[in-house]
Amino acid sequence: MKYPLLPELVNLVESTIVRRGTTTAAGAATGDSITDVALAGAGADSFVDMMAIVYPGEHLNVDSFDITAFNNATGEITLNHAYKEVAAAMPAGVDYIITTHKFAADEIAALAVTLGQVFDIVNAMLTLQETGGVLTASAAEQYLYVNNSPLGEFRPLTVLINLDPMVATEQIVVKEYYRITATGDLELLDVMTYDGVDGGLADGRKLIAVDMEPNRYGAAVTLAQPAFSGFYKKFVWDVHVKE
Repeated sequence: MKYPLLPELVNLVESTIVRRGTTTAAGAATGDSITDVALAGAGADSFVDMMAIVYPGEHLNVDSFDITAFNNATGEITLNHAYKEVAAAMPAGVDYIITTHKFAADEIAALAVTLGQVFDIVNAMLTLQETGGVLTASAAEQYLYVNNSPLGEFRPLTVLINLDPMVATEQIVVKEYYRITATGDLELLDVMTYDGVDGGLADGRKLIAVDMEPNRYGAAVTLAQPAFSGFYKKFVWDVHVKE
């Protein structure tokens, strides 16, 4: 789908605006009208069934109304409810907009759903995603983490692997792969070999981290255990991804 460019969107919104103005006198004491003498003479029933917005851009003060009547002689516009549902005259000096488009309830509901979806997408882009699991090693190379079909540019930040199950004489080999073209293979970037002692590595580490690179077409981390004692070990792993 092709989305309108920003100037086109602005032009579309502007095309629905009939009048921007400022009230020149107080409205009705019931709070359900505004007056601008500059509107006088626009014609009987002008603006009826359109929408009026007062205090546009002021998030604490803004309110919107259906226009139900227009006094061609005085420029008074009658609204379908009082400002903020309070019976008090709106004063002179209030900015307002009259627009031809009024959102129906179903349009508002559909817009709310769309905006919710947009925010979900944005939040997903801004939020780190986490996944992980347990891999039972073997002499053969196995995928620990793989993303073969990313939706777009993404970055698997770090893959953490817990080596606590290792014992003396055991060895694991961790490899890091990337695909750099849409139809290419996962290509080897780095190889890391770790020799174990009881409960991890000789220097006391129980965790290793594979720091990964931004990628568009796919990435993977594999693990193999070419040397083991008694049985192949189960390795807990965890990865954080920013998409």
